[in-house]
Amino acid sequence: MDPEPVASVTARVFFALWPDEAVRQELARAGKLLHGACGGRITRQENLHLTLAFLGDVQRNRLHPLRDAAATVRAPGHVLPVERLGWFRRNRVAWAGPIRTPAETLELVDRLEAALRQARFRFDARPFEAHITLVRKALCGE
Repeated sequence: MDPEPVASVTARVFFALWPDEAVRQELARAGKLLHGACGGRITRQENLHLTLAFLGDVQRNRLHPLRDAAATVRAPGHVLPVERLGWFRRNRVAWAGPIRTPAETLELVDRLEAALRQARFRFDARPFEAHITLVRKALCGE
């Protein structure tokens, strides 16, 4: 008899904005065009999102405090324009995003990061660059 799988004690966690279906379809089309030019691995349409904060592996017993911390975050509603395509050479990521990140998006990220810090959660604290990954392992412009 096979042993039952043991539930993981951690969960991979990130906070993100998820585009609606129509936007995801357009992003998927752009991803196919980029893939044709750059190769790599296309992000599946249902996984297209804009990451606000990446925490990585979090102990499952800390997920409720994490949700509580995130629930305190408030920011004004706004539109995030997706108006250009780009490429992060070092990470080999082809992406779509705004020409300039709206102040409201930056404010949302700042408030989320402050709530995470206050609740003593670690996260990837690199400077925020609004982008939606369309293709990984891309070789654009090489």
